[in-house]
Amino acid sequence: MSETYYPPTYLANQFNCSRCGVFAKQSWGNLEAEYRTKPVNGYPVSVLGRNVNVLSGQKLPDVYVSSRCEHCMKYVIWINKQIIYPKSIIVEQPNDDMPQEVQNLYLESANILSESPRAAAALLRLGLQLLLKEVGGKGKNINDDIAAIIKGGVDQQVQKALDILRVFGNNGAHPGEIDLKENNIKVVKMFALLNFVTDKMITQQKEIDTLFDGLPDTIKKQTNDRDSKE
Repeated sequence: MSETYYPPTYLANQFNCSRCGVFAKQSWGNLEAEYRTKPVNGYPVSVLGRNVNVLSGQKLPDVYVSSRCEHCMKYVIWINKQIIYPKSIIVEQPNDDMPQEVQNLYLESANILSESPRAAAALLRLGLQLLLKEVGGKGKNINDDIAAIIKGGVDQQVQKALDILRVFGNNGAHPGEIDLKENNIKVVKMFALLNFVTDKMITQQKEIDTLFDGLPDTIKKQTNDRDSKE
């Protein structure tokens, strides 16, 4: 997996900024509205503004909070401990070896993560199902595909990652024992796990094949002869 990603967390001192993606210190504060008057049909009407001639300020309820990234100096707006702006949360980029259709689902999931963690998890589960089809599954039943791949021999950590993605994704599509609605951290971890599975099952295998193909033909012939005898 790539370096650790720390998702934006309400009132946390540091996390990966949802504006620039950098792990940086965050400063927090409540929001305040400023008003100025604007003539409408001859009558003064208060409107929101940033005019120097401010008539009054109004402290918004405590549920309206902003965080500012000390790296990019940009603000994120929170209401009821959830990000409302920007809508999307930056997660690590999909592995380049991830099939394009899976990458599309990965990025679509990231774009709706802050609004609906459960829907994001369900999209990642679909992405996993398509990924498994690329590495030997039938693409019809995700549990059967995982069982077949495990039977074929995979690293135990890959096996655990596949089941975590399956279970979290199922709870996104059909809410059960794991609550993804109030806490998106588990869903954020799913992105890293999908990259991890891609790396183990596609990227590393491709790198090994490339290295083997680069061996002298005589060595490859000796290897094939040895394996055929066994």
